[in-house]
Amino acid sequence: MVKICVDAGHGGNDSGAVGSGRLEKDYTLAFALGVGANLQAYNGVEVIYTRTSDVDVSLEERANISNNNNCDYFLAIHINSGGGTGLETYYYYNSEKGKSFASAIQNSLVTNGLATSDRGIKSAGFYVLKYTVAIASLVELGFIDNASDMEFLDKHKDSIIKQITLAVVDHLGIGNGGIVTPEPPPVVEVTISELQEEINKQGFGNLVVDNIAGPKTLAAAPTVRQGAKGNITKWIQKKLISLGYSLNYGADGIFGQETKQAVMQFQKDNNLIADGIVGKNTWRKLLGL
Repeated sequence: MVKICVDAGHGGNDSGAVGSGRLEKDYTLAFALGVGANLQAYNGVEVIYTRTSDVDVSLEERANISNNNNCDYFLAIHINSGGGTGLETYYYYNSEKGKSFASAIQNSLVTNGLATSDRGIKSAGFYVLKYTVAIASLVELGFIDNASDMEFLDKHKDSIIKQITLAVVDHLGIGNGGIVTPEPPPVVEVTISELQEEINKQGFGNLVVDNIAGPKTLAAAPTVRQGAKGNITKWIQKKLISLGYSLNYGADGIFGQETKQAVMQFQKDNNLIADGIVGKNTWRKLLGL
């Protein structure tokens, strides 16, 4: 199994570059999700995302997501700015494997006419290239302040996504024959008993551990918010994952920004106030009451 971390640059309050009436963060997310979805269709490939929605993710968090998931490759997707034109792909200084990975992506897009011009591959000390353990590359697909570049990206988006995917799998030696129907995600077991035991252990209640989510369990469940740590936070994370909400860090028991965003999305989906805080109304929905 090869793990590939796909990094959509910027996000949330960080719009990235701005130009031609467009925001870099929107384009990076669209291209990253497209490439990731294509890669997931290959046997032996697991994709880890640094973000799958418009959220803030620090450079440190991006590197940590890749490193904590033991990713083999890291691909950051960006849109350039500064008045230029064309495609360029970066690797970390003196990384021969990174250089080879960057070359594969750059050459594949240029050879297939999917770049307005070839700016070549370049080495740089970008944080995500320096601090990821994986073989890393960062691709700048075009210039956001160049209307022609952006019109080209809009027109050829699907082809560019497909070609980046092919470049990656060819570089890995997987080839087109590796496409399969993706396996469903593993089932995450979440029991009410586990929560009741932890509520008792932490002194929030004196519940009968009966695995029944009743009003007493709801009344004893504490308010949980960003910054919280421990097994109650872990239970919330496991419950969210079991309901289909994505957490790249998994159920690590740390209520960080990613967990807050997942809680907010759960709240929106259940017509609750999306404040990212697990209070009584959110607990009620999590417990199925």
